[in-house]
Amino acid sequence: MAPPSHAQPDTSRRLLIPDRLDMLVTSDPIAELDAALATAATHLRAARACRDTRTVERLYRWINTRLDQRNSFTGS
Repeated sequence: MAPPSHAQPDTSRRLLIPDRLDMLVTSDPIAELDAALATAATHLRAARACRDTRTVERLYRWINTRLDQRNSFTGS
């Protein structure tokens, strides 16, 4: 649905990565974390290419937290 003609288009870039992961497909937490980490890595590379330091820092924190979660499942 198109916005009303008087509305200003939203040109801001938004990156949505949930802080909570839902088991939607595999019900395997490690597989779900791996998929989320792969997506986050893609976003991280794009943010670094654009020199978006705020997003890069946020994604590094998010990825580190998810890696800690993944390691808690694998015992590594």
